[in-house]
Amino acid sequence: MFSVNKVLHYLKSAIFALSVFTICFIIIYMSKASSEGARNGLSFCSDILIPSLFPFMVMSSFIIKSGLSAQLGKLLEKTTNFLFNLPGCCAPTILIGLIGGYPTGAKGIASLYEEHLINNCQAEQMLCFVVSAGPAFTISVVGVKLLNSPLSGIIIFFSQTISAILIGILVGIVSRKTYSLKKSNSYKTYNNKAKMSYAIVDSCKEATYGIINMCSFVVLFSVICNLINSSNLNNIISNILTSIGINKQISYTILNMALEITGGCISASKSGVPLELIAFALGWSGLCVHFQIFSSVSDIKFSTPKFLLFRLIHGIIASFISHLGFHFFPPVSQTASLYSSQITPNLTSDIPTSILLTLLSFCFLLTLESNTIDLKPNK
Repeated sequence: MFSVNKVLHYLKSAIFALSVFTICFIIIYMSKASSEGARNGLSFCSDILIPSLFPFMVMSSFIIKSGLSAQLGKLLEKTTNFLFNLPGCCAPTILIGLIGGYPTGAKGIASLYEEHLINNCQAEQMLCFVVSAGPAFTISVVGVKLLNSPLSGIIIFFSQTISAILIGILVGIVSRKTYSLKKSNSYKTYNNKAKMSYAIVDSCKEATYGIINMCSFVVLFSVICNLINSSNLNNIISNILTSIGINKQISYTILNMALEITGGCISASKSGVPLELIAFALGWSGLCVHFQIFSSVSDIKFSTPKFLLFRLIHGIIASFISHLGFHFFPPVSQTASLYSSQITPNLTSDIPTSILLTLLSFCFLLTLESNTIDLKPNK
């Protein structure tokens, strides 16, 4: 005799199996839309994601594995403690997370945790705010390419950055009631050239794995979004939302922005929705980015609902700040550009990115003790 629990278990398994087979059937039946979505995702990865994020992912991991994070943390200890109630070694990761884009911060947090420079509680705290859109995407792609307004991209970027810092200060205040930050004893000295060589090798290896992992999610969600648009499901959802009083333009872009931020921004720019909504979407960042972050911090225990809540808070604050920015500095023009070919930002003209990469490269050169790198570990 079957119990109720067993019946529910078999029912859930049956529904799950049916859902998987249905999705497989849809992908096969709508193979043209699936292929087009995959091509769009791969194009975005090769044109935007890899050029803008890979260097930062390598440097984010390297400054931690090489000991630079700990050494720089000595200089920023008091500031980081005062603002965020975090060790000074977290400062470079926070900076890279704000400048490098969404997943680079998560990768840095994972490296700090793996090197035992922070504990699980501090890693979870950092995940609340070290997740922000970088200038390469907000200014070069959203501002210049999509909105035809560099000023709009700059305002949206600063709204993301200020929002992240405010949230970091807020969770820092709350964390002080949970634990008091002790003086860090995790500063390590990495003077051995073999360790330096292994740091750069391991950093490249981990960044390569991470970028492949991220690209896989981008391609997957690109396929899903294209299937939704091709199957008219987005129009159905849009009509439902419109019937309850939501603006038609906004309702059409909500699903895309909730799933994948690039497609959501493209859809929003075409629809001509308020720029504050784009700022909110970038703060929310989309489920595709969420899964990328989850895969990067798989060894860290954290609350998923708490993470999603802070994504919403980030979006709301960023939307409010951008509204103030557009009030005082109204953009000259807002012309939605059609996504007819490839959106390829001129990453070399991104001044903040270029300066940070130059400084990090200079720090790397300072760590080398000789011109010859020995790849054999010391015994």
